[in-house]
Amino acid sequence: MATPPIHDLAFLGLHTALRQGHPVVALIGAGMSIPDCVDANALRTHLLGVIGDHEAVGDLSQVAQRAWDHDAEGVRTLLVACFGGKSPDKTKERYRALVRAGFRVIVSLNYDTLLDEAIRSEGLEIERPDVATLAARPNLLQQYLDEPGHACVRVLQIHGRIDWKAARDIVLTTGQYAEAYRSGGALRDVLRQIFLNAYVCCFGYGGGEDRMIETARLVHEDLRATGQL
Repeated sequence: MATPPIHDLAFLGLHTALRQGHPVVALIGAGMSIPDCVDANALRTHLLGVIGDHEAVGDLSQVAQRAWDHDAEGVRTLLVACFGGKSPDKTKERYRALVRAGFRVIVSLNYDTLLDEAIRSEGLEIERPDVATLAARPNLLQQYLDEPGHACVRVLQIHGRIDWKAARDIVLTTGQYAEAYRSGGALRDVLRQIFLNAYVCCFGYGGGEDRMIETARLVHEDLRATGQL
């Protein structure tokens, strides 16, 4: 019999780990929610409209910083319009597949609530652990990783959440990213513990941002210090 392709072998290993209750975490990015929600380029264009300068230079977080400084409430209103109250249409099956695969701890970089709809459609409950609480109680986070359960999905929306009416705890501007990912901060500590103690599978996210690379570097140092590398 022919040897299965390596990606099939990797999938079988992941499937087994999920079914056996090993610590496996899904890290999801904007690619999961497109096209039901706008992509980064479209959001940047909308933010340029808030500034009133469509020729302004800078990446998304830099443009967002200018827009936030210019009209923070206007940015919040824009975010609610772009991400709030969206129903899964094109993305419905991919989100349901994620839940059906057995992921019970999901770290989301997205603002929208499309994942919520998928979880509820599968008859499961949603729990939203607070990053600050998990950082202060690492044993609780470890319990979530080691004992994921079956009837509940724990969702960490680490860049904020936008529902029908409000944008909460948003991380979008350069300043907000710097504060959220600062050394010794709650988010950095939580991600470091997750990366150290669970298999992390990325969906709709390439993982090439500096803040994630730095987190991976710290985890690599931890593993070397403990003789695991």
